[in-house]
Amino acid sequence: MKHIILFAISIVFSAITVIQAQNSNTLDTVTTNSFYKSPIDKARELRLNGDVDEAEAIYNSIIEKNGRDVDALVGRGFCRTRKVERLDEALADFQNVIVMTPGYVDAYIGAAVVLKRKGENEKADQMLTQCEQACESNTNKLRYLAESAWRESFFPIARKIDKNYGMTPERKLIPHPNKITPSCATSWLETGPDWDMLGLDYSYRSMPDTTWYCGFEEWWRYDTTDWTAQLGASHRRNNFWSANYFFDFSDIPGFLAEQKHSATVNMRVYRSTIFGIGPRLAKYNGHWSKKMKVSLTQNYRNWFADYSYSFGRDSHDHKSGSHALSTGYNLAQQLSLTVGVSTGDETVETGRAGHYTFRSDTVDSFFVRSELYLTGTMGVSAAYLIEDRNSDLFRREARLSAFKMF
Repeated sequence: MKHIILFAISIVFSAITVIQAQNSNTLDTVTTNSFYKSPIDKARELRLNGDVDEAEAIYNSIIEKNGRDVDALVGRGFCRTRKVERLDEALADFQNVIVMTPGYVDAYIGAAVVLKRKGENEKADQMLTQCEQACESNTNKLRYLAESAWRESFFPIARKIDKNYGMTPERKLIPHPNKITPSCATSWLETGPDWDMLGLDYSYRSMPDTTWYCGFEEWWRYDTTDWTAQLGASHRRNNFWSANYFFDFSDIPGFLAEQKHSATVNMRVYRSTIFGIGPRLAKYNGHWSKKMKVSLTQNYRNWFADYSYSFGRDSHDHKSGSHALSTGYNLAQQLSLTVGVSTGDETVETGRAGHYTFRSDTVDSFFVRSELYLTGTMGVSAAYLIEDRNSDLFRREARLSAFKMF
């Protein structure tokens, strides 16, 4: 238990140190860069920092003097995209610029973003095709269109332009593609010794549509040490389809699975509704658990709800199924909070004097999980779980992790 406590203290201490350094750097940046800016530059700085109301006020003052200032119209349009109730106003700004300046790439991108948020994905794709045609084989504009399309998740046209026109050597789509996550956990059992865990995960986002994963966990329980490693990848084909695959393995049969395979194909069925389906295979002591998992996720602004059902046969070849429901709030790269419950059955092998039988336990759990960004590239997360078996408390688990992107 001592190593868990020391690990947690080191994470908190490191986080505080980084925050202090980041705040100092931020203050210096503001002091140095906030003076002697033109109104359009000042408005852009405010918009990129999230101060959209103040930025829009500056854009409005510019447009009142010159209604054909396309830079101000585009900037105001992007300010208005931050609010769902103003999407139509934002679209009008972008469309006005497209009429006045048919080759203005940012106006097409803004219009496509608005159309996608309104659920009109086909029209959004058509808008970018129209932009490609308006660029008239201008390589620099087309490469800029591709870069913007990558950033806004319009992957098909971005891949197409990259293939036909290449990319600029200095292009950097992912500012911080690497992410490392150390973690620790302790499970307190009601009828046995504690389980302790230390883990380390690493992910690499090679492109906006593809991420690779690897990880390692070591568990201590019942005076034994077990470990597991993981490899995986996820890929988003377009706004409708995505897929992921993960493979876990361990060379120590028993507590951990010798192999685990999970694959999921996700399909957007209606605006912010996502349906997922895929197999879950696990090998314990030479026997395979074979299950299928289906899920349905509904997003609404920063809120989400997720339901999943897993069914099939466990490693004892008995029918097994479980339901899980979670909901939460997610503010991108700032904070998230999730609470969830699950219920299902699990076959347990029992025996005495060489005679083995099986019983089916009802397993219920409740969890809460939170994540907080301390800086733009660093944060912490914590989770707490309570698990009951046959209505009796079985274990409680606490997990703490930190992450750093670079």
